[in-house]
Amino acid sequence: MSRRLIVARLIVARRIRSGLICLALLCAALTLAAVFSGCAAPKPLDVPPKVDEEAARREAEEERRRDEEARRLAEEARKAEEQRQKEELMQLFGEIGEVPQPPRRPKPQGIPFDEAVPPLPNEPAVRVAVLSNVEQPEKGRQVALLIGTYHREHLEDQLGAAIKIAYVSHLKRNITRDSVIHFRPNFLRAATSVASILPQHQTIGPMSGEERLQEGVDLLVYIGGDYR
Repeated sequence: MSRRLIVARLIVARRIRSGLICLALLCAALTLAAVFSGCAAPKPLDVPPKVDEEAARREAEEERRRDEEARRLAEEARKAEEQRQKEELMQLFGEIGEVPQPPRRPKPQGIPFDEAVPPLPNEPAVRVAVLSNVEQPEKGRQVALLIGTYHREHLEDQLGAAIKIAYVSHLKRNITRDSVIHFRPNFLRAATSVASILPQHQTIGPMSGEERLQEGVDLLVYIGGDYR
């Protein structure tokens, strides 16, 4: 074999060996790339969200202002309703000034009927009926408002019992010039208290047998013709 042929074979063998080495390195590189690409990226740490203290403070302040505004509006509505009721009462009485206050009468020296009047029974309320002449029904409504609305708290404090208007009506027959208050047994004190708030003179007396037949009424207030 000639020398030239031997040299050619060596050159070819070296190239084949170099090609095999490059191929092996390429396969190794592809394998490593596949391994690293399959690994999941590390998850970021869970960091709690930052609390905006300034925004929270502003929100709390805004809520407090809304609550104060709601309370202010409710108070204004309550005062407006009280003023409306007072104006209606004044209009009903036909007065521009204040509703007449109960007269200050001297304390009676004795009880006009039974001296041993027992205290009011344990009734839930003192039930008052107001009757006026059919030609002047507005007087009955005036007295009912006076007893059941304007002086109600004063009477309840005096008697220790609730005041309720049973009904307001009118009679076809003429009532006496003076107002009359008839009371059920054991309700004399309630009758005198109601009489003390009426501006005109009244006569107080017990109910008749026919009047006692009315259920749900403890006082009968008959408005006289002289009532103004």
